[in-house]
Amino acid sequence: MVTLVVGCGPIGSSIASQLSSHTSVVLVGPHKSSYCSHNDRGRLSRVADAEGSLKWCSRNKRALQMYGDLEVRSGVKFYYRCGSLFVMEDELLSPVRSGLDRVGTKYETLSNEELRQRFKYLNIPPGRSGVYEPEAGFINPLSLVEANKTILVSNGGRYVDDSVVSFSATKNTVTLTSGEVMEGERIVVACGGYTESVLLSGGLTMGSTHRISKRTVALVPVDVHVGDVGNVGDVGNVGVGGSSEVVDGCLNMPGLKFQLGTEDKEKDKQGTTHDFVEGSCVYVLPPIEYPERECGRAFIKIGGGANEWIDDITNTDELEEFLRGSGDPLVLKILEKQLRMIMAKEISLGEAQAKTCFTCCSLEGDVCVKNFGNVIAVLGCEGKGAGPSLAIGEEVVEAILGIR
Repeated sequence: MVTLVVGCGPIGSSIASQLSSHTSVVLVGPHKSSYCSHNDRGRLSRVADAEGSLKWCSRNKRALQMYGDLEVRSGVKFYYRCGSLFVMEDELLSPVRSGLDRVGTKYETLSNEELRQRFKYLNIPPGRSGVYEPEAGFINPLSLVEANKTILVSNGGRYVDDSVVSFSATKNTVTLTSGEVMEGERIVVACGGYTESVLLSGGLTMGSTHRISKRTVALVPVDVHVGDVGNVGDVGNVGVGGSSEVVDGCLNMPGLKFQLGTEDKEKDKQGTTHDFVEGSCVYVLPPIEYPERECGRAFIKIGGGANEWIDDITNTDELEEFLRGSGDPLVLKILEKQLRMIMAKEISLGEAQAKTCFTCCSLEGDVCVKNFGNVIAVLGCEGKGAGPSLAIGEEVVEAILGIR
């Protein structure tokens, strides 16, 4: 009997592709929908975790180990190595180093002066040190999904480009927007922020286990051109108007987690460590091409800052309206200003363009997998589930098969 996997993002597709080696699988979800958060070209992938979580560091490391095999078997490139750099005060760097140490990953600790000498294209504030992880990089999540779908189909599975409007937990069926009703022995729901609304359509609920945050990120054009989708340093097919040590260095920029100057360093008593780190830091990706925006033009992506929690996590209309829109114009302006503060003045940056997404955060700070018997739901990936999605998929498949 077939297993139906609802949700065609990095995690849902990873579950489907890996499970298809053991049983018949049908993956259901819209292709490159504008209503999903993974409709993007760059997501950071590194072993390090900003909060030093052993679980997340272990997942991150496992996923990085799995990339090469999936790329070879599928014939789809989705991972680009560029390194990862945390720039923070020692207080925030301590758990980062601890997490890397616990999983045995090599890294370099850099002083403020070493950061300034090595990364001349960055403006390093006083009082900041660095942790550099050389084997890290980023994934193209759309390409990763395609790689997973390729393996699924090669294993005899099926992909259905449609959305689920409802399901029946008693009949083990899902109803698609096309009107088609599909039946399976088991249903896995991995739809990110839409998971709870899908469950409710079948009379199930995750309960008060998670929150959803609307996120506005900025894509800032940079004066380089990229010959292939991915990191300019990894691909090695780039050009730049003019040349200097600073500009050339930017072409091989690592992914960043960068602590900005903050006056109040006290943790919000109502928040979590994750909330505090997100509120005081931004992440920055190296120049990446977004051909759907401007072919041949590279963009530096920056995001982060305080979460904007939504009141009703089942209100899919609010989520879709936000994803269709241009995000928060104030946040966009702030992110652009912050990137100009981070990058050296020699780097020629254009006007920021908004990109929207949302993140699902569990109250425990870890992936939530709930077993309803014939229905399994997965969500709560803290905005950092794309990179380790192969490892998360592996965990879910092992749980389904009774291995763990």
